[in-house]
Amino acid sequence: MARARTKAELLSFGEKEFERLIQLINTIDPAMGEELIIFDDRKLSDVIMHLVDWQNLLFGWLETANRGEKPAIPGEGYKWSDLPAFNQALYEKSKGKTLTESLTLLGQSHKQAMAMIHKMNESDLEEKGKFKSFGTSNLASYFASVTSSHYVWAIDLIRKAPR
Repeated sequence: MARARTKAELLSFGEKEFERLIQLINTIDPAMGEELIIFDDRKLSDVIMHLVDWQNLLFGWLETANRGEKPAIPGEGYKWSDLPAFNQALYEKSKGKTLTESLTLLGQSHKQAMAMIHKMNESDLEEKGKFKSFGTSNLASYFASVTSSHYVWAIDLIRKAPR
């Protein structure tokens, strides 16, 4: 799948891949889904919470930037080169959620992401370097990363998980 680059693609790809993810999860027996190990020691609910956490991070970065402050991207005390440690910290913070809880939270954060994209104008999403807090990237790349691209990542992991 091509990476979403425009507002229309963000909305279309985001909804399409979200639906594919939910359909795949719905094929898993609910009792099995609670205990299904996707990789390492990560359960299905942990993978879903990873998606939720990254969407919430983007929402927080945007909120901070809109106040005229510089957000800590990816997180306070972390650089992009620290991503494995940062993802571990996110896991530690969010582990223990049930599959139902994690799916509810994902539904909410997905809906919020789509609403935010819908409200933004195309130049705000697509123009590189428009928002200094986000460096030379555009917001579309951040939204694609936490929605459609991340959903594809999760779909691939779930498909490969032993059952």
